[in-house]
Amino acid sequence: MTQRTVVGRDGRAKAYRPLPAEVRADAISAGLDAYARGDFFEAHEELEPAWMGTPDLTER
Repeated sequence: MTQRTVVGRDGRAKAYRPLPAEVRADAISAGLDAYARGDFFEAHEELEPAWMGTPDLTER
């Protein structure tokens, strides 16, 4: 089996840290809470595991 690599514009492979669905759901919840408080940088940081931890390439 060949592993597909998605490469960014800078030539480096994109990060992929597989995470269970529950962990990704918790990240989404924490990110939305931070966004609701107006803490937009923290929201971005909290949401990163949600999309970086998915096996679905279209979500990354």
